[in-house]
Amino acid sequence: MLILVIAVCMNLVSNYIIKKRVDVKAERMVRAEYNAVMKEYREALSSGDQARIDRAKKRQKVAQEMMMKQSSVRMKSTFYFLLPFTLVYFAASYVIGFGTHTAISPYAFDLYLVRSSVPMGGYYAMDLITWWIVVSFASNLIIARAMGTST
Repeated sequence: MLILVIAVCMNLVSNYIIKKRVDVKAERMVRAEYNAVMKEYREALSSGDQARIDRAKKRQKVAQEMMMKQSSVRMKSTFYFLLPFTLVYFAASYVIGFGTHTAISPYAFDLYLVRSSVPMGGYYAMDLITWWIVVSFASNLIIARAMGTST
């Protein structure tokens, strides 16, 4: 439960920072424009019309530049909370214990750091980092949608 509360608080803070630093409406418009340009480019390639392909390539370059600019703004806002959140994780790990089993899963899985492979009464135990990652991603999906910061 402690991990869940920490993850939710951290996601609230990070999405608040994103909401204040990133123009989400402009980012959505740029993403929609980029998707439209890429669709036009794919259609031009499939048609084989060289003039249409050249026009689409020019529009694609401009759209990619706009997309990169928006991505860099979002990435810069990420750096504001990346280091403090890493420190919070290590502090919690120190208190709880790095290898402590903190949750159970009905399925066994092993994906490098994210794993649930220790049998535990018909279920599989998840260690701290696995539970932290699962809870962080799940709560971030909900919070980002609720705060309107997802694209």
